Amino acid sequence: MLTRLPRIGIRENRTIGREATTSASLSRILELMSQYRAVRQRHLATSPFKFRDPEPPAEAFSVDEKVTHDKYGLGTIKSVEPGIALVIDFGSHVQRIMTPSAKLTKL
Repeated sequence: MLTRLPRIGIRENRTIGREATTSASLSRILELMSQYRAVRQRHLATSPFKFRDPEPPAEAFSVDEKVTHDKYGLGTIKSVEPGIALVIDFGSHVQRIMTPSAKLTKL
């Protein structure tokens, strides 16, 4: 007949998963960790997450300047609403165009 031998402390030291985290081991880990410092990270020039370049200042238009528009063509500024819109005479019609407009170029 087979008799079982008693296990002597083999399994008591082995723990798996969350059982392994005891208060002593947690306090030791926390002592070894450095304190977090909130420092802004340096962005690399080749990073795809870099900040946008500041927008160039909008063009300042004045009355009687010549402009060209991609859709309407050559025109003359008749009135200016600073930072809002321009009223431009394109010869065949007068058009109010909101500023800034990528399609509008000063000549």
